[in-house]
Amino acid sequence: MQIQWNQIPPNSRTEYTLEVEPGKTISVIVIKGANPGKTLAVSAGVHGCEYVGIQTAKHLASIIQPEKISGTLVLLPLLNIEGFLRGCRQVMPEDGKDLNRAFPGDRTGSFSKRLAAVIEEEIYPAIDFILDLHGGDMNEELTPMVFYPAEASPETTRQSLEAAEKLSPGLLIASSAKTGVYSYAAQKGIPALLLERGALGRWTEQEVDQDTGDVVRLMAHLGMIEGPDKPLPHQLIADSCFEVAPEDGYWYAYASAGSRVKKGQTLGELHRLDGSLCWAVESPWDGIILYNTVSLGVSRGNPLVAYGRWE
Repeated sequence: MQIQWNQIPPNSRTEYTLEVEPGKTISVIVIKGANPGKTLAVSAGVHGCEYVGIQTAKHLASIIQPEKISGTLVLLPLLNIEGFLRGCRQVMPEDGKDLNRAFPGDRTGSFSKRLAAVIEEEIYPAIDFILDLHGGDMNEELTPMVFYPAEASPETTRQSLEAAEKLSPGLLIASSAKTGVYSYAAQKGIPALLLERGALGRWTEQEVDQDTGDVVRLMAHLGMIEGPDKPLPHQLIADSCFEVAPEDGYWYAYASAGSRVKKGQTLGELHRLDGSLCWAVESPWDGIILYNTVSLGVSRGNPLVAYGRWE
């Protein structure tokens, strides 16, 4: 089913089912306000074990009333359904790929590529802004943060950063990513953000309330609802590094998410399966741990630790 955006009546709530391939679909909930305005998309469940965002999208679908908003809220509440049901970290079980590395999409490609194409073709043309909800996976601890696209057009980056400053996480991360739900949207000229909150395969009502509050703040910024539109205190992280395991082995983390680190400080060690030291990860600058893998066993290519440099 294609969404006929120009035929959706004002003051309505409609759920659509978009086919990715035969027997595989995603749900899209469109809440169109009584008055015209911006169209905001909120996506969640790109990674099936990042639960705060998934529960937030579900919660938003139940509390946002069309008669109380201007414009349109588009919810993509669970993009990786099989990953969610099976407890698969990071990837889509259908093809073992990460949807955040699948853009641009391809209708003739593997499942992740097909899903990316559906989002590009059906969602991007109708929206003015997209917020992608994420969190630490089942094996990651994480400090709340917002990524904004630093390598989009200057105007897209400006609008994205201006919106990011209205959200509650205290860290704003300049991102060079271009292949994810939000980052590829930015490459197409759509202002976009990625919000990270929650970790370790858990979620709390407080975290969902915080995510919900950030969506409401973004809606206020876009003029969709009444509400404050003032910048909140933030620390800008201009440079960040995401280390991955070069080999299979044992990972020993020495710094927790959110902790400040010094230049030259050892952030963790990767030991080979025979016990020998493979890599002592050291910080090249004074900064902060953004997220950290807490599982002992890691495979080649798995994330180990991410850290940023203070602006």
